[in-house]
Amino acid sequence: MEFYIPAIVSRYEIATPEGKQDAVTALSSAISSTSNAFEQDKYFNLLADQLGVSRTLLEASIKRPKSTRGPIGQNRRRQQEETAFLTDRRDYLEDYALALLIRYPDLKRHEGKLDKEYFHRTENRELFTELLSSPTIEEMRQRLDDTLNEHLDGLSQLELSPIEPWPADEAFCQAAERLQQRHLKERQVIMLSTDDVAVPPTKDKEEDILLLNAGLKNSYGRSD
Repeated sequence: MEFYIPAIVSRYEIATPEGKQDAVTALSSAISSTSNAFEQDKYFNLLADQLGVSRTLLEASIKRPKSTRGPIGQNRRRQQEETAFLTDRRDYLEDYALALLIRYPDLKRHEGKLDKEYFHRTENRELFTELLSSPTIEEMRQRLDDTLNEHLDGLSQLELSPIEPWPADEAFCQAAERLQQRHLKERQVIMLSTDDVAVPPTKDKEEDILLLNAGLKNSYGRSD
């Protein structure tokens, strides 16, 4: 299940509430059928992490409202299921890393630890790129459209734990490492899911897999 859940999630456009709900629908029955309660809890936590949502939000999306039979009732149920995701489009890990960069501009000295490809949300990738290329937030605002400025406002107001500038370095580096680990795991799942198990991998593919595994091992080593 540790590989099955990310593989299934990767088939859906989880940047949208509809895609998140489709992934939940595809996996919730399989996870719920797990007889071991501890394993089931672990898998639901893994699914929430893959979707970039809280466990509470995941559970809200799984709960089925009492509905009428027929297409009308089914459509209403689908809309109610998606409401949980529509009320929260955030990727908390991405938002936290960007909020730290906005709050503490000096953290840009660690920019090498992050890559725009680590971000799922398009607006977060765009903001990250602009943050690195802009001397000040004020100058960046002048180049952003209304949607990105609104997103920037939301990140600027994101409540962070009481944190001083010096531990912000550690908090940012940890967030960057977790984003990198997530990105590498997703690449690993895609790479493995596209292989025909009956056919040995080519030498180039084998080298790519080894490099990817080494990157994951190195990333987890830094996190210890």
